[in-house]
Amino acid sequence: MARAAALVVASPLVAAYYAARLALPRDEAFAGACEWAALWPGTAGAYARVAFLRCAAKGCSPDCRIGFGVLLSKADVVIRGGAYVGPRSSLGLVTLGEDALIGPSVHVLSGAHTHHVGESNKPIREQGGDIARVTIGPGAWIGAGAIIMADVGAGSVVGAGSVVTRPVPPGVVAVGSPARVVRPVDPAADAPASQPDADTPPSPQADANTLRLATT
Repeated sequence: MARAAALVVASPLVAAYYAARLALPRDEAFAGACEWAALWPGTAGAYARVAFLRCAAKGCSPDCRIGFGVLLSKADVVIRGGAYVGPRSSLGLVTLGEDALIGPSVHVLSGAHTHHVGESNKPIREQGGDIARVTIGPGAWIGAGAIIMADVGAGSVVGAGSVVTRPVPPGVVAVGSPARVVRPVDPAADAPASQPDADTPPSPQADANTLRLATT
């Protein structure tokens, strides 16, 4: 019932988006519509944003949640089930995996080279750039205020305020600017194999084995 009501609320914006596409490039029309959708407050607004994205984006699960003030710039965005995007975040050309968590004020760019800067005699805005899809793996968690320019593996954690410029492998914690892997998410995965205590006397069987080797 709530999703049906949200679709009714979102339907005028959906219609306006498709009307705008008659005169504007797809991404420009999409980004403009998302700015309006970002202003819907509360739980009702979260439902309405998802309803709009299900009609306008490449992929959006009904089970995701998009917070207040979230801006999206690429219509080919994909948001899987259980994903969460915190308030005031922005997403470019992104795929969010199942149960991925995006904290507040996180910026996920469309890759690390959206602007070229090699020609000093030309304004940067005229030098073009390369757009690349960034994938946030299933179950990953991106801390508040992070900037993401490369893929983050499944189950990984990116610390608040970190800047990811290179891919982060699955199952690790990465922090800093630029972000570096500091440990596995599961400390047991990196623990050394346990060794016997030096003060522990050897077992009788071990003594026997040692004697056997010494006499052969």
